[in-house]
Amino acid sequence: MVDDRVVDIIKALGLEGLLRTPGRKIDHGLITTLVERWRQETHTFHMPHGEVTITLQDVEVLLRLLVDGEAITGSTQKEWDNVCNEFLGFRPVNNQRKQHHGQRILIQRLLEAVANPFPPNATKDQLHKYARCYILALLGHTIFMDKSGDRVHLMWVQQLENLRNPRRFPYLYPTVEHGPPVGAYGPPMRGPLSLKWLWVPNKKNRPAHIFLDRYREQIASMLLGQVVWQPYEARTVWMAIVPLVCFHLVEKHTLDRIVRQFGMIQEIPRNVNTDTVLHGIDLKGKVGVDWMRKHATHITEWGNCLQQRCEAVLGDMPPQDEYFDWYKRIKGYIRLLRRHPVGTEDHKDITDVLKAMQEIGRVQPPIPEAPNEEAATLVTAPT
Repeated sequence: MVDDRVVDIIKALGLEGLLRTPGRKIDHGLITTLVERWRQETHTFHMPHGEVTITLQDVEVLLRLLVDGEAITGSTQKEWDNVCNEFLGFRPVNNQRKQHHGQRILIQRLLEAVANPFPPNATKDQLHKYARCYILALLGHTIFMDKSGDRVHLMWVQQLENLRNPRRFPYLYPTVEHGPPVGAYGPPMRGPLSLKWLWVPNKKNRPAHIFLDRYREQIASMLLGQVVWQPYEARTVWMAIVPLVCFHLVEKHTLDRIVRQFGMIQEIPRNVNTDTVLHGIDLKGKVGVDWMRKHATHITEWGNCLQQRCEAVLGDMPPQDEYFDWYKRIKGYIRLLRRHPVGTEDHKDITDVLKAMQEIGRVQPPIPEAPNEEAATLVTAPT
């Protein structure tokens, strides 16, 4: 059990959703199927009847995390041993093993710091250091771990003090094996919606390829009526066309391509001016960078998010809407590309022609189809 004093701090920071979000093994089959349909150029998933993406709305409803406030960024020009000592109450130095790697700290070291119950007679300073360790481990175990899965960026330590307290495909839902015991969570609470996944079967130790093939087949054969385009009511900040910023990371939030997720009529979207340089930014060799200065333009855009609201007409889309004709034409270009392997002269020539046509507004960039539609060589995975 988490100490009530620590829980109060977590609530004050707006992170209670993560505290209540159950730990689950990820469904690799479903994740792989979705990754195969991801377009890095537009930051959207290509589905049979249109594009969808993960929005700020999904983050707030599913995880109950508030998404408006200041951008999480700043300088990494720090002595990280000193940062740990000041904010966490220890220096991550051990003669037997390395406990931090540059700007990242081992989650296990944070768990060791909170392994024992918090003493009742502790000072306020000790309470906040203990809470920071707990929250940093919580973030690292849920949404901000690195690729190895055992570290979390220390850049989040100082930002904890700055946090503001400010069902789309039902036929893919897993079957609930057993409901929660009566009183398992106490009085009913508003979200996070991710709690519903706690009582579904775990696919661990089951044949992974069977689930992968089934998900591919289910999505490829999806009917228009099987998509719940607007699963919950919209709020202004959710609909902002802005860059999402987290220190060195900047991702474009291209809401104008998926307005059906907000109950609006989707028009043929504009071309996306994706800055490919942003996708290549990582922390290798960047020991001290002032990301607030480097990404100042993107941070300003985020700060004006309420003025960047996506505008579209509310309503349902008839099957004969011109958007669907446009979307089907894109598939025709993809079939043409499939005849020529990536890297060949013909593939390059076709791609160059499509890019030129895009510039004059005749078509959009190519959209890769799922492997069961013979497009495995064209799949682009997110970085």
